[in-house]
Amino acid sequence: MPTYSELALTIASLPPSAGSTIIVGLDGGGGAGKSTLAARLAEQIPGSHIVQTDDFASWDNPTDWWPRLIEQVLEPLSRGETARYQRYDWVERRLSEWVEFEAKIVILEGVTALRREFRPFLAYGIWVDCPAELRLSRGLERDGQSMAAQWETWMAAEFQYAADHRPREFANLVIAGNPAMLESETYEVVGTPTVRFAVPDDAVGIAITRNESWRGAYAHILPAKTLAALRVDTSAKRLRTRIEESDRFAVAVLGGEVVGFANWGENHLNEVDAEVQLFALYVRPSAWGHRCGTELVKFVAGHLLQMQITRLSVSLFDANQAAKRFYDRLGAEVIGPSTYHFDGVDYPTESRLWADLRKLVV
Repeated sequence: MPTYSELALTIASLPPSAGSTIIVGLDGGGGAGKSTLAARLAEQIPGSHIVQTDDFASWDNPTDWWPRLIEQVLEPLSRGETARYQRYDWVERRLSEWVEFEAKIVILEGVTALRREFRPFLAYGIWVDCPAELRLSRGLERDGQSMAAQWETWMAAEFQYAADHRPREFANLVIAGNPAMLESETYEVVGTPTVRFAVPDDAVGIAITRNESWRGAYAHILPAKTLAALRVDTSAKRLRTRIEESDRFAVAVLGGEVVGFANWGENHLNEVDAEVQLFALYVRPSAWGHRCGTELVKFVAGHLLQMQITRLSVSLFDANQAAKRFYDRLGAEVIGPSTYHFDGVDYPTESRLWADLRKLVV
């Protein structure tokens, strides 16, 4: 199962979404476990800051307070300014102290964190899934049985918000808000990818995945004009032909949509002793955190092992720290430096090797 530390690394690798700040929306019903998850993530991300929607909402106004958060937090951060907002005191039922902060990563946690009005400022969305009965039980245990009427009113407003804004569908990652979240180092993903061999009709989805992945992962490596020039139509035509002629493409599918792919073939890395090389492994940024990359690598490993091939090479940009962490976790050994000539430029790369693919599929 994926770990909180892995999710934290995924978040830290995202491109900024509001000025120079990465903002992650963490939504779910009251009592789902959002605050617990936010705290776990903040522990893993140095310098991060949690903004709770509870500092803006109230029993009397559960969901329609959002303009104040945009004005006091999201818009200032997008301008590179200090965020400054006034907390709501739920006991005194009035606005209380002011909070000022600047942060490279902000976790916006609470009910309605993924509402439509916030989405232009968000780099990533997480929904914590939990049955209404369990959420109500947790809420009353925390707040007391005397708050049952307020909780019923609150949950009715939540249901209306979920119907109007469909936050679960917008989320990049859906996590089960089970009690084990409090103590475990891992979390349960609701909805895991299906991995299969590609077919020609996957060509457009693969092309979109490649372009979105490049723009998300290589923004600090490749020139902006190179990334802006990526085209789906021309890439899809070439990919369709390649898929028709080869069985060396696999895709990861979530919700009926291609969100990741892998391509492999004869090893071209002279410095690595391997028969096969992993040429491409890309996942759309919207699907980061769903284990698509991991499941694609395991699929390729299983396929190669059926052909008695146990060694697989891969090359990655030396500046791609997120990829290095990913391949570290999957046990790909660093062999040494190399270069990749692309668009008239030599880029430093790092060659790696899985010396025994059996370790990936056990």
